[in-house]
Amino acid sequence: MHGIAWGARERVRRNVMMLVALAAVAGSCAGGGDSGGPLGNAGGGASTCAPITVDPTRYLRQLSMDLRGRPPTVDELERVRQLGEVPQSTIDAMLESPEFLEQARVWHRALLWPNLDGFRVQSNPLIGWDADPGYGGRRIGSTYSPDPALVDDAAAHPRGVVSFSGMGGGDRQLRGGTYQITGCDGTLLYPTPAARGTPQPTYRVTGTDGRDRTYPYYDADGVPLPYHDATHCPNYCTRLTPAQRADSTYRQVADDYAAMDAMGAAAAPEELDPAGRHCPDAYPTRIVNPCDNTMYNGADTVRRERRDGYRVVQTYWSRGRDVRVCAYEAQDREFSAGTGNSCAARQLSDPSCGCGPEGRFCMPVVSYNSGPPSRTEFRVHTALNEEPMEIVASVIGRNEDYFEIFTTRRSFVTGPMAYFYRNQVDSARGLEIGLPASLDAIPAMAYADEQWREFVRNPEHAGVLTTPAYLGRFATWRARVSQFRTAFMCRPFSPATTALPSSDDPCTREPNLARRCGCQNCHAAIEPMTAWFGRWAERSTRFLPPSEYPQFDPNCQQCALRGVNCTTRCRTQYVVDTIDADGSRYAGTLRGYLYRTPVEVDRIDEGPRGLVANAIASGELQNCTVRTAWSRLLGRPMGEDEMRSILPGLVGQFNDSHHNYRALVRAIVTSIAYRRVD
Repeated sequence: MHGIAWGARERVRRNVMMLVALAAVAGSCAGGGDSGGPLGNAGGGASTCAPITVDPTRYLRQLSMDLRGRPPTVDELERVRQLGEVPQSTIDAMLESPEFLEQARVWHRALLWPNLDGFRVQSNPLIGWDADPGYGGRRIGSTYSPDPALVDDAAAHPRGVVSFSGMGGGDRQLRGGTYQITGCDGTLLYPTPAARGTPQPTYRVTGTDGRDRTYPYYDADGVPLPYHDATHCPNYCTRLTPAQRADSTYRQVADDYAAMDAMGAAAAPEELDPAGRHCPDAYPTRIVNPCDNTMYNGADTVRRERRDGYRVVQTYWSRGRDVRVCAYEAQDREFSAGTGNSCAARQLSDPSCGCGPEGRFCMPVVSYNSGPPSRTEFRVHTALNEEPMEIVASVIGRNEDYFEIFTTRRSFVTGPMAYFYRNQVDSARGLEIGLPASLDAIPAMAYADEQWREFVRNPEHAGVLTTPAYLGRFATWRARVSQFRTAFMCRPFSPATTALPSSDDPCTREPNLARRCGCQNCHAAIEPMTAWFGRWAERSTRFLPPSEYPQFDPNCQQCALRGVNCTTRCRTQYVVDTIDADGSRYAGTLRGYLYRTPVEVDRIDEGPRGLVANAIASGELQNCTVRTAWSRLLGRPMGEDEMRSILPGLVGQFNDSHHNYRALVRAIVTSIAYRRVD
């Protein structure tokens, strides 16, 4: 941001100084005055002022601001003043400096728009509960005492016990409870579980009948059990008769149940019923809450509240500090105690699965739906946003063919990003992110390591075009192609100026946009280009390999035609909508192959590299790259005369240099046009 601000201010300052210089000579070269001179004309006609060429020191300042994002030093200015020129070696040194690569990042950030800040990228998110129940304008859970040890970010983040995000029902299944997100009790400390086969720690509870009872904190496998008292394991009520509840054909609904929090018919004394709490009159039958760890799906699920306490642990994100984590989530086993399946993505459906060793399967967040990101979220987002810029800087810094930024398999990760890929990508929520390479290929880095490390992605990857920042920011095939064509081919799509057809015209109901009247002017061009992204899922960053996603799937066809085998895979990636004839004809077809010609099918196999090769073959990519660099450095686009007289030569030099970006910039900043104001 600092470089951008300085650059903008310097361009304004430069233009102002040039206008001052022009004004100084305006009297001698504008019409109507002296008899004439080198910069003027004899009569009272239009001005014939010659272009003004900046002096060497101003030229140095101009170069330094553009190529390094800062003014030259006093010593540099003095040296140029004494020499009377800017040496080529000085320009070369600027182009070889790390500051120039930072400028290149800034320029390309404006072209690629790498910003995932509006997307959630969370792995089985934990919520940092706030001590204030009104945080964010709504109650997000029970109130807890502020805990200064919580969390991976400073005072801007809520303090207290961290718990699972509700995720639309995960906590309700795990803990029961109400329709609100239900967390653990932040005032109730659970001890560390004992090893399997040894007695688990216990506690004593005195019931309303005055009897003391002993309960374990954990079952025999060390899985947390709800705290067995009326506050953490409340009974609930129903309007149903015992016969209705026992009848398997009777359809029960949520309204058949209520909490024991209203005055009504007095309940018989029972150890789990706190004094003063009764069933409402309309729900006369009290149900004794079993408070076990069974995952319920019945109508009374939201009444079977069973709450746990917290444990004190250290996590990968807590920077060596103790934090309070709900007992369910604090479990560190990697595999389910019941099924043996991996716990990496099972936390919301298996009571024996927590966040794994050091919490590696989870990511702390402030709030699932809103609020500022946690430090952990921010670090992953920042790395994903900057990844394309690292690719750009590596290609330019190594003097490789500039167009490698669109084709290289090389990429980079930081510690938080590598940790996310190696431990959390399979359980990520929000933007779906695919694993870019095998785990063996992704660097094994410490979470706290902020350095960028290089790795090689899978063969289908193509430079910045297959980074999460590009695929996520431009979530559809059309958006991905439109941005590339606009930013790198200088050929944005423009709607036709002709009148739209009547809505009664049958052509307006053509499902193929490339043929629909009123739409085909743009879509006849864009739809064939989208084929190059046909195996990169929309609203996702995942590649769909042919081995897992064939062009046609008979099971998904049955989903479309008969309503069976309708898996998430079929519903999201295959044609299963048969509301028109095309839907029936293409039923079971991978969406990327819908309406494709044989040429477009070949493009799907080529992938985004084919888009780049096509743009190079047409010359549009080279032409646009030169024009974009020119506009960036001169602060204006090329004029028509320059397009005819200067552009071909610069493109030729760019091609001769094997598309060396530094050579292109050098050619522009040493041109006459760069040093003068017309």
